[in-house]
Amino acid sequence: MQAKREDLAAMLQLQKVDLDILQARKKLDELPQRAKLEALASKHSQLDAKKEQVDAIKEKAESEVAKLEGEDNMLAEKQHHAQELIDMAGQDYRMVESHSRELESFAKRRDTINDKLGKLAEELEKVASLEKQIADALSVVTKDEEELKASYESESSVLREQLSTLEAQHDERAAGIPADLMKLYEKAAKRAGGVAIGVLDDNRCGVCRTPIDGGRLIELRSQAPLGECPSCRRLLVID
Repeated sequence: MQAKREDLAAMLQLQKVDLDILQARKKLDELPQRAKLEALASKHSQLDAKKEQVDAIKEKAESEVAKLEGEDNMLAEKQHHAQELIDMAGQDYRMVESHSRELESFAKRRDTINDKLGKLAEELEKVASLEKQIADALSVVTKDEEELKASYESESSVLREQLSTLEAQHDERAAGIPADLMKLYEKAAKRAGGVAIGVLDDNRCGVCRTPIDGGRLIELRSQAPLGECPSCRRLLVID
């Protein structure tokens, strides 16, 4: 392929910059804080879900407590009224007996309510304990997240700055290379995962190190100063 020596040198310099870009991006993607933050985010979500469940249980129990306490207060008023009627009944034994039965019924229902309220109080104690456990766990996770985010931002900002500088260098070097050669370079880079161009080393590709047999080597040398490795299909600078 036809190419000027200075263009080939520029392509090799461009490749060095591009490989540095790939390395910087890999470092950014593989910063350990990212995986840890993802794990913490998952844990945070699980704790939030548990908190919602506990909140729902608490809300239901508190609603039931309020309902039972309202009924108990109403029964207490009815008991008081029934006792007043008994006190006013005097020798009217029928009225006394009737309101006494009411009092007994009210008392039984209030005993049942008190039993339920006792069980609900125990349930709410357990809920309070779970709330504290979840709140403590969320506090730890949140603290860890904040510390990791700060560490990630610190390290990633340095890498992003490096990337910005390298990308500017890439644009500067690419601008000085003829468009047809840049197309060849970009196509080879995409095909080969980043390393687009090497130098013929005696009878081997300088990148994949595969030996090139006699006939192919003669054909390749005839393409000087730029050919293509018959094995890995990278561009090869031929001296």
